[in-house]
Amino acid sequence: KKRPKKSELKCNIFSFLPQTTTVIVKYKERIVGAAVLVKDSPLGLPADQFYSEENEVLRARGRQLIEISSLGVDPGFKLQSETILHLLIKYSYRFSKQFMHGDTLLMNVHPNISRFYCKIWNFAQIGDVVKFKSSKNAYTVLLKLSLSQRAKRQLTGTYPSSDPYKNVSLFLSKRDTRFLYPSLKEGQVVSPVMTPDLLEYFFVKKTTVYEELDLNTRKIFLEMFLQFFGEAKIHRF
Repeated sequence: KKRPKKSELKCNIFSFLPQTTTVIVKYKERIVGAAVLVKDSPLGLPADQFYSEENEVLRARGRQLIEISSLGVDPGFKLQSETILHLLIKYSYRFSKQFMHGDTLLMNVHPNISRFYCKIWNFAQIGDVVKFKSSKNAYTVLLKLSLSQRAKRQLTGTYPSSDPYKNVSLFLSKRDTRFLYPSLKEGQVVSPVMTPDLLEYFFVKKTTVYEELDLNTRKIFLEMFLQFFGEAKIHRF
């Protein structure tokens, strides 16, 4: 029997990986939207829980996968939710391609919401609809979006309008001064937010995530962080 969580933090093993990036949308000082970008690694992706076969086909084709996870909008901004979601997808698209060197975006969504992403952003459904065992009404479906120039040109043809707010392809290309990007050194591909102290605080003290990992997963996780911190700093794990 699992012990109750030590906190109300929503996190898992992917939350702590150096490649994982959390994107937030702020209105003044309030966070009104967020998404978590998870890059494929030896630990896989969250979507592998239900769509491992579909993802393995993409990996075999050499695709560099990035999953948009935990996409959400503050309930207090329901009227602006569509605008916030468009901004999150645009930022995720550009960041995944430029900073995470991905070529394929994946996203698990409810089938009812999938039409929004497929019709407007040209996401494509892969795999069947899956029902969560823990709930009577919870379903999910996996969506895929190519980040290639060819896919972008196809997207342009879908929207004949030259108005960037009526043409998603032009909306993607239009520079947005509100977007903030990290400053990376030459050759640097990730910018890990976690320090050894923060890892211990969130991973061990505040949650039971590390405690629940099997030995092989712990080994893979620690090998990822050795290159950033060195063995001396993470010996506590």
